[in-house]
Amino acid sequence: MPSEGTARIAPRPPQQQAADVVDWLYETAPAYAGAELAGISVRDAWAAADALGPARHKVLLAVLAEQPPRQTVVRERLARAEGRFDACLDGRLLTVMSPAASPAPSWHELERVLLGER
Repeated sequence: MPSEGTARIAPRPPQQQAADVVDWLYETAPAYAGAELAGISVRDAWAAADALGPARHKVLLAVLAEQPPRQTVVRERLARAEGRFDACLDGRLLTVMSPAASPAPSWHELERVLLGER
């Protein structure tokens, strides 16, 4: 039982807790000029996929500032760009996997593959 003078805080729904985590990820992620997808600011970082040995791939972990508009139709949540990279956009979270020896895809290229020509 709460003591006098303390308020009992009701638990938040899981969807709100998840949204709070995504907000925190965005607020704490590195910001780079020009990182934008469909006009939405993105914060991101590339990491080598080298936990088990020399990296053959690199992974982009990114968070969009806001949810893409409903009218923006994501062609596929998992998109493949002619073998150059794989990308997954799930709500505000974006993951891209690319061969370590290849140049990173541009934001324009990611937008084209995930959202279609704009």
